[in-house]
Amino acid sequence: MSRRGPAAVRLTDGGVTRETNERNNILSRSFTLFTWPDLAISSADVQFASDPVLNNDAHVRVVAHNIGTNRAAGAILEVWEGAQRVGGPVTFDISPGVDATLTVLWRPTSTGAHA
Repeated sequence: MSRRGPAAVRLTDGGVTRETNERNNILSRSFTLFTWPDLAISSADVQFASDPVLNNDAHVRVVAHNIGTNRAAGAILEVWEGAQRVGGPVTFDISPGVDATLTVLWRPTSTGAHA
């Protein structure tokens, strides 16, 4: 998404020096601003509804934050273990400045630490 609008640039020394024409210190110019979504999560945003159990579905709750300036439409949440997707995809929309709580299923197939 982009927005077009006028902007003004003003050049001044704060009135320290007198000038013959203060009006030529202002320039108005139109330009295009782009707005983008910016999705973010942290380790605190990923939680389990209960302790994961081997070969059983585990509900993974993820809080996604849109810290950008535009809506994210069709965003996708997936859970990956190494190079393999192990949960999702979950598709969602999220407005700027909003948090979305999403749940995805993961079925652990081995014990121990997972990264």
